[in-house]
Amino acid sequence: VAAARAILGETVIRRGTDPLPVRDPLPVVLPQQLAEQLAAAHQAQVEAQQQQVAAQAAAAQTPVRAQPQSLPPQPRRGADGSAMQQLGLN
Repeated sequence: VAAARAILGETVIRRGTDPLPVRDPLPVVLPQQLAEQLAAAHQAQVEAQQQQVAAQAAAAQTPVRAQPQSLPPQPRRGADGSAMQQLGLN
């Protein structure tokens, strides 16, 4: 943000000799060095996105090992039956 403000603070507007209608945007021409930096940053961003998509695709193709399923807990019963059976409530 600070760099952008510094750039805008030193920006010079050259309207040229051609008349332009009111509220028409002025053409913007970036300095060569800034244009190269923006192009390089855009290319790096595109490559990072491509790597992320490739990593997600590779992760989707990797087989997932099946986890052994644990059996549901069985009711605890003694030799005489469950506690409810021993009380005669069941």
